[in-house]
Order: sequence, then C-alpha cells, then structure tokens
Amino acid sequence: MKYLTLKEIKPFLLSALSGILLTLTFPEYNLENFAWFAWIPLLLAIEKTTPQKAALLGFVTGMVFYNWGLSWINNTLINYGNLHWILSFAVLGLLSAYLSFFIALFCYFMRKVCGENCIRFFLFAPILWVSLEYLRSTHSEYGFSWLGLGYSQFQTLPVIQLAEWTGVYGISWFLILVNSGLFLFWKCWREQTQTDIELQMGWRILSVTLLVSALLLAYGNQSLKHYSSPGANNEKIKIALVQGNVEQFMKWNPVYQNIVINKYRDLTLKAADEKPDLIIWPETATPFYFEESQSETNLMRDLAREIKTPILFGSPHREKIKGKIIYFNSAFLVSESGETLGRYDKMHLVPFGEFVPFRKIL
Repeated sequence: MKYLTLKEIKPFLLSALSGILLTLTFPEYNLENFAWFAWIPLLLAIEKTTPQKAALLGFVTGMVFYNWGLSWINNTLINYGNLHWILSFAVLGLLSAYLSFFIALFCYFMRKVCGENCIRFFLFAPILWVSLEYLRSTHSEYGFSWLGLGYSQFQTLPVIQLAEWTGVYGISWFLILVNSGLFLFWKCWREQTQTDIELQMGWRILSVTLLVSALLLAYGNQSLKHYSSPGANNEKIKIALVQGNVEQFMKWNPVYQNIVINKYRDLTLKAADEKPDLIIWPETATPFYFEESQSETNLMRDLAREIKTPILFGSPHREKIKGKIIYFNSAFLVSESGETLGRYDKMHLVPFGEFVPFRKIL
C-alpha cells in the first residue's frame, strides 16, 4: 500500500486551514482580523501547481469554509423544512459545492493567467475575486450572497467606510489585495537568494499594499470623525428597534397569533416612551397579511396613531398576477397618523432561507 507523503498532503492541509480561518472571521466567532491573512495558506498551496490542481485545492477550501459557515442551515431544513437529516446534509453539501466552485475558479484562473508573474498576480487577484463574488451574489434566481468576504468586517468601522462608494465588493477587493500583497512579499523574501530583483519586487509590492491600506484607513477614520464630530451639521434621528424573538413555529399558528401581536405591541409601547422618530420591527414580523387581514391591519394603524410615531415593519404580502397568487416578503411604512406611506418588496430571495430551490425534485 502506498501512503501519501507529507509533501503531497501539505497543499490540502493548507487549503483546509484557509477554510477554517475564513469561517472564524464570521459570526459566531467574529475574528474578523483573520480575514487579512486567511487566504495566504491557500495561495501557498496553489503556488507552482497546475491550474487543475489549483482548482481542486480551492474547492477544498470552499467545502471546509461553507460547510462549517452555513451549518446552521441544517436546523432550518430539518425543523422548518421538514427534511430528513440525511437529505438536509446532502442539500448543505450541494450548496457548499456550488459556492466552492467559485473559489475553485479563482484558483484556476490565478494559475492560468498569472503563473509566477508577481505583478500580474497582485493586480489580477482582487479584480478576479470581486468579479466572481459579484457573479455568485447578484445574478440569477439562485444567486447567494451569504459569507461574502467583505461582510466579515462589519465591526471594523474605519474599513467599511469604503462601502459608501463601492458597496461590500470594495471591502472584498481590499481584503484580497492585502492577502495577495503579504503573500507575494513573503514569496519574494523567501526566494531572495535566487536574485535580488525578487526581493526588490517584494518590497515594492509590500509598499503599495501598505500605502493603499493607509489611504483607505485614513479615509475611513476621517469619514467617522466627520460624521461624529460635535460641530458637524448633521441631522440626527432617534430610532427604536423592536425584536420579539418569536419562535418560528408560533408565527403562523392561529393559536399564538394574538400572543405574537400583543408581544410586539407591548414592546412598541415601551420603546415609544423613549420618544423615537421611528420604530422598526423585524422582517416578516406580523403573523398576518397587512392590508388584507382587516382587523389586524387596523390594530397596526391604531398603534401608530396611539404612539404618534411611524412604524416600519415586515409583513408578508400576496397579489394575484396573471391568475396566479404571488407571495412577497415586504416591508411597510405606516405614518404616525396610521396611513400606509409605502411598501417595499424584497427582490432577491435567499435560497434555503426563503425558498427551497428545486423543490419539485426534492
């Protein structure tokens, strides 16, 4: 029997390590600083390998990352989707494989396009990753934006100020740039014995990485100071957030409808004591169809009039379109006088969270 050598196993261990580090950057762990170097083990793993093997190693990273990071989906599918646990894990595996495909593509094209060209690698890696992340997150009915790299920095306020101009994709670009810059500097430093040019290139890449980081962080800190300084002429509004923390099985059970409504009513009255300008309820908070269930709709309008404060709340909504009932995940804004000021329908539903893809097959 032939055993794998440490040299043969090492790339797979490095790939798995990247998957672990990426998982730890997100809730429930929130070790967001890991995101600045989490890709380096994978980049080491795919160094000097074929595009095909690089794709395989990227797939390994993705499977570790997404299977662990999205493991909570099993609870949803088993307890609320009524799927057998074996089928639930199979669905999670398929979803993880689909998402891992994009990391595999990233690794494949990095090796195919860049090879050992450090400058091309440094410039191409952030653009390629953001393009793939945008593609998987935004387009098609099955687009899936969860665990987008930039979301890991939600607690790092100076970093995320960039999102004002670029959205979350600018944060992802920044993270991959830093990972690439650190990796290439270490690579050039390691190979300095071969030629001094390698070392000089490594220092240049590191210098550009640090300069870009310094500029973006300076912008972020300046932006925070601008909006938080006492002399800033910014209109401020006071917002109250209400979270009923209602168990899923209670929301649409008629037995618990009044309990749920009264819970949100009591919390809203308590929040109104603080004199907020706006009170916000969670997504799909109401256990009824607003503007369809007349008595419950009147309760919402009367509540807004009673506290003299607008309420923004989530409620399901349905319409008959071309002879077919279409359901919407909507948000309604009711004024302090009880009038409906507007409705917003969520445009991109989350696979497995708000609908089960391929339900007919499953």
